[in-house]
Amino acid sequence: MGSLARRPASAAVTRGSRDRVRGGCHVVASAACRLLPLSYVELRWSRVGIATHFSDSALLLSCVNFLDDGDMCLYPAHIRERLVAMTVISPLGLLPRIARGEIIQNISERELTNPEGGGFDLRLGEVFEITDSGHLGIEPRDTSATHSLASVAATPGAAFSFSAGQFYLVTTMEEVSLDRDMIALVYPRSSLFRSGVILATSVTAPGYQGRLTFGLHVAGPFPFIAQLGARFAHIIFLQLDQPATEYRGQWQGGRVSAPEPENQV
Repeated sequence: MGSLARRPASAAVTRGSRDRVRGGCHVVASAACRLLPLSYVELRWSRVGIATHFSDSALLLSCVNFLDDGDMCLYPAHIRERLVAMTVISPLGLLPRIARGEIIQNISERELTNPEGGGFDLRLGEVFEITDSGHLGIEPRDTSATHSLASVAATPGAAFSFSAGQFYLVTTMEEVSLDRDMIALVYPRSSLFRSGVILATSVTAPGYQGRLTFGLHVAGPFPFIAQLGARFAHIIFLQLDQPATEYRGQWQGGRVSAPEPENQV
């Protein structure tokens, strides 16, 4: 166990130790963690995938293993409240609702019958290129125009070659429809970054409905070939402690780009 209190940045925490610390700020970490001097602490609680930031410390613990449920009692009350405010919803618990057409639609048979991990895999639906510049102001916005290069609807199962050094927008075959007390986070499958590909994603807000759009950049020196319909990302759903304001942005419905300049909502 690693532990953390009001220590100087040079303080060392021994891997595997279970020493308690002063000040009521005991941070429980896995044996596999690394320490970096910083002006804040970011504790990655792997069981729920939430990063909690709090000040008044000078160490960073980046934990990669699961914490035991019993370890929660070692956190101060205000940290415990923030950790339990959001929890990842088990994919098995969501399956009955998904079968009724809720939460996520057009999901693959594999995910319906045998989901793996803490969420569901998403499939590559369409590929776009950006064709001009964009502008983001305090109120006005003029996003870059896009042109569709390939889609699973037009050529199911076809392979698409993403050129090295190029940036694309990609969309999912699946669509989501989130409750007011739910958000979703999307992560790339490791096959992407193992091939030199970076996937840019964002938080999916409560009340959002539609397919999901991500940025894809081939950062490596070689092209990346993906079959349309292939699983390329993983989505997890988190429950908020209370309903939030529903998404009211202009990307509602899965729009990829704006046809003309507009004011942001």
